[in-house]
Amino acid sequence: MHTISQIQQYVHAFGVWGPVMAILLIVLHSVTFIPSEVLTIADMVLFGPVLGALYAWVGAMLGAYLAYYLAKWLGRPIVNRFVNKRALKRADDFVRYRGAWGILVLRLIPLVSFNALNYALGLSGLTFWSFTWTTGIGILPAILVIALLYKSTTGQHDAMIALAIIGILLLIILMIRLWLKKRK
Repeated sequence: MHTISQIQQYVHAFGVWGPVMAILLIVLHSVTFIPSEVLTIADMVLFGPVLGALYAWVGAMLGAYLAYYLAKWLGRPIVNRFVNKRALKRADDFVRYRGAWGILVLRLIPLVSFNALNYALGLSGLTFWSFTWTTGIGILPAILVIALLYKSTTGQHDAMIALAIIGILLLIILMIRLWLKKRK
């Protein structure tokens, strides 16, 4: 049985290819509907919370782009085999009525499948830019929570407080934006 330290040394011995492989694993994961948290935690264990979070975020973004463009390329008949028609219709309606800010809210709800949403949005009228910023921001809370948990178990109390403050600020900004939009 290998220790975590030995596994870290092994992965780091690959140089730049270690992080590249970690990112590619998350990209490959994006075409499945299996939660990515295990890979995110592995990245943090292998590369530390900051680089691990960065690699997980980059991999998730690249994977999201892959699913988004696969859906555009393959079209509804193929995607309907993996994402039910009712969910696709709901995504279409949601984009039409709520726009990018609504998608950001969906990204922040843990029960909404991140990968299924990527496919559904690839078939919706959501622009590439809106997909990019809602996905990029929407990924952060889950990664930050995992980083917080990782740091808290390794004794980094200050990092946990800083990440919690960032998360709270992001939620406050989102709530203000939604309140202003409703007021209009």
